[in-house]
Amino acid sequence: MTLLERAYEAWNAHDIDGLLSHFDPQMVYKDMSTGTTIAGTEYFRERLKLSFESIPDIRFELIDPLCLEDRFASRARMFGTFTASIDEFEATGSRFEVNYATIGRIRNGLIVEAWDYFNLSEWTGTPS
Repeated sequence: MTLLERAYEAWNAHDIDGLLSHFDPQMVYKDMSTGTTIAGTEYFRERLKLSFESIPDIRFELIDPLCLEDRFASRARMFGTFTASIDEFEATGSRFEVNYATIGRIRNGLIVEAWDYFNLSEWTGTPS
């Protein structure tokens, strides 16, 4: 199992500590669709808690993951029910399925940078 697959396994289990163990403490995550940037695992921890509260049944599926020594890429799907508003995004109460791409860099066996790209309207239910 690759680093990326182990990280997503922890994400699907809602195991925040397990997930963060795959990230460098100085990591940077960029959600290119919402414009959100998260720097550092402590801020990422808070964002994960908020995500699990807003989408309590959130799950991910990696499709054709590629994980090399210093980088990764994968197509993926995110599923869940958007039950509570997060930031400027109003909860819809509806189930969703979002297709997206994730790419990033690995250093010393940990994820140090990650970027996700998806169609925001698939998540929020609003026209793009």
